[in-house]
Amino acid sequence: MRFLSGLFAGVLTLALWLSPALCDPVVKNPVAVGRAIKEIVDKNFYRPVSSPTLETPSLSSAAIDEALAGLGASHTHRFQPDQIVYYEILDTSKDGLVDPPTRLFATDGSVVYAGIGMITQIVGGKRFATDVYDGSPAAKAGIRFGDEIIAVDGKPYEEITSFAGEIGKTLPVTVRRSEDEAPFDIPVTVATIWPNEAFVSAVSSSVHTMQDGGRTIGYIRLWSLSTPQIEDLLRHEISKGRLKDADGLVVDLRGRLGGRLGKVHELLGDGIDVELVKRGGDTFRGKVVWNKPIVGIVDEGTRSAMEILAYSMKKEGALLVGKTTAGAVLSGKSYILSDDSLLLLAVADILVDGKRLEGVGVSPDIEVENPLPYAAGADPQLEAAISALRQKLSGL
Repeated sequence: MRFLSGLFAGVLTLALWLSPALCDPVVKNPVAVGRAIKEIVDKNFYRPVSSPTLETPSLSSAAIDEALAGLGASHTHRFQPDQIVYYEILDTSKDGLVDPPTRLFATDGSVVYAGIGMITQIVGGKRFATDVYDGSPAAKAGIRFGDEIIAVDGKPYEEITSFAGEIGKTLPVTVRRSEDEAPFDIPVTVATIWPNEAFVSAVSSSVHTMQDGGRTIGYIRLWSLSTPQIEDLLRHEISKGRLKDADGLVVDLRGRLGGRLGKVHELLGDGIDVELVKRGGDTFRGKVVWNKPIVGIVDEGTRSAMEILAYSMKKEGALLVGKTTAGAVLSGKSYILSDDSLLLLAVADILVDGKRLEGVGVSPDIEVENPLPYAAGADPQLEAAISALRQKLSGL
């Protein structure tokens, strides 16, 4: 597998942390872009609205962001090619795009960028690592959740431009691990990232088991549900892979993207039909389903299809640990604009058991904070989830 070298097929999500666009504040082809956004919103937004006029020669990205935010809906944002989330959403939604410009893709039609498998967020004017994908160059090099990211190769960190043209090279990433500690460099090799394949690889790399008081606890982090391969991976791991003999399971839903729920919720609760055909032709039917104790981890970045999965797990009796989810549960569709920016727009509402999760989210059974700055890789939410699962197992 290259790593970095449904329920609603259109359910997408915004990034865990929406970084501000780093492009020129004045939009290229402002009149055309503004007109296109207005037309798309008027025709496709999930409810009728009076969209603002954006056809002005001095249209800025800030004005567009303000107008879209004024619609008051998740899955409604404009992304730029200097943001990682641009490529992640583009890869997830490329099959549904109408005549996308070929210049946005590699020669083989794939979505690709150069990077190290790390996402950051600015807190208090400083940039910190929020997501270090399992098995990524950043993870292998030792970058941790909560590290302050100061520079790459001596220059300020930029999501895309810091690594563009550097594939295969090892660059120093300057970090600070505690507030009173001097910065130090971590050498990281820049790699080619195919977003969907990177998500599959990160999910696979996250899978492990641990021994706890004579019990085996399994763990998997669903970084995204952006491709059916992740559902297939989960099915394999719980039925005949690394998690099949675990006594209990921690499912980490603190992901990057929602995606396509598919039948993941059935694997972790309702079960799915499986047909077994023997050599002689005899057929047997059964279910592949995790029917042992389970605990889920959620936070403010758990979005979209991940929230529906969290809701389903909780309904089926799983404990949820962490913070209330984002409440970003609409169906989104992507549009490429004439300046190559990507518009994600909410095009349909979603009801779960007749209820709207949009703007509400799913609350945990056990609330646990997970402070970011200078966390040095500490994960109190995971620790609490393991403790909760330990208690469930002890009651068997």
